[in-house]
Amino acid sequence: MRSKSIKERVLVTGAGGFVGRHVVMAAISEGFSVRATDLPGPDLSWAEELGAEVIRADLTQINQIKSIVKDVDYIAHIAAVYNLGMPRNQICHINVNGSKNLAEIAARSGVRHFVNCSTADTYGNHKKIPITEFFRQKPENDYAYSKLEAEKIVSLIGERDGLAVTTLRPTMIYGPGSIYTASLFCTIPFIVNKYLPYMPRLSGGPKLNTVHVQDMAAATIYAINHPEMAGDFYNVADDCWQTVGTFINNLITPLGIPQTSFSIPIQRFFVKWGAEALMLTPQTGLSMITHFLQKEWSDHIQKHQLIPALNPQFDKGFLTYGSGDHVFDNTKLKAAGFSFKWPDFSIGWQDTVMWYKDNHWIP
Repeated sequence: MRSKSIKERVLVTGAGGFVGRHVVMAAISEGFSVRATDLPGPDLSWAEELGAEVIRADLTQINQIKSIVKDVDYIAHIAAVYNLGMPRNQICHINVNGSKNLAEIAARSGVRHFVNCSTADTYGNHKKIPITEFFRQKPENDYAYSKLEAEKIVSLIGERDGLAVTTLRPTMIYGPGSIYTASLFCTIPFIVNKYLPYMPRLSGGPKLNTVHVQDMAAATIYAINHPEMAGDFYNVADDCWQTVGTFINNLITPLGIPQTSFSIPIQRFFVKWGAEALMLTPQTGLSMITHFLQKEWSDHIQKHQLIPALNPQFDKGFLTYGSGDHVFDNTKLKAAGFSFKWPDFSIGWQDTVMWYKDNHWIP
């Protein structure tokens, strides 16, 4: 652990978000002085209580960035809009322009290392797995497209202006405090259970792996602490390769929802066909699905007196996970010396579900 007497400062952008919050906590635990920034809305009082300095800023407004970058040694750039239903022009305005502005000011301000959080979604679908950092990037949704464009421009600024940049490409992130993805993972099983006494036990289907948010935060701080990683790209994904069927079973088990004793196989062809068919569905159709899910979950909230933190939203971008395997190789990150705390999804998810239950987000 870094000595508390060393006051090297880390700027964490997007500190009010799911990943940003964990990065702030990891940086403080590592002994850094932390400056946390986000838009005016998110509550950052917890960061101040932990000893972080809080400065509000909109990264799309370049005149607001100088104050947050002043006297900063390192930047953990987490801020981004993660919304698979947002139009491309809007998401690019925030994710691309914000990253560009921050990197340019960082380069001029003498920042020593810029760790950029991208996404493994930039690779798109590939027939061969696992996907390594050398695979061609071909994003399949607007969020992934915006992150790839941000990657390109931050790397270009780094090469042009001498800014040390490390890019992390996490796969699907889960863990305590997740809202967007958990709004589907944690709510749909309860909604289905209202109509089916036993959830079907599934097997087979496309393969994927995930990453616990604590490992993503730890990888970010690890990169900051290892300047030799600059100028390179690293996948951040756990060791647990699982089929969609196993993934769904692992989601359901700790929720305490009964499942059938027999297993129903998932045919890859039908998953791919169904995902592609839904991709062609007009937005009004998907909005109807979202409206149904939100109404059903609202009933659960009232029935069980839950905190209304989760709000299921069915966006087309989720369907890309049904188009093929999404397994990402973590060999390069491990070779750099990083170790995962949660290499097995089933164990990490059990811990996550306990957090949701303890905080009354789910029954």
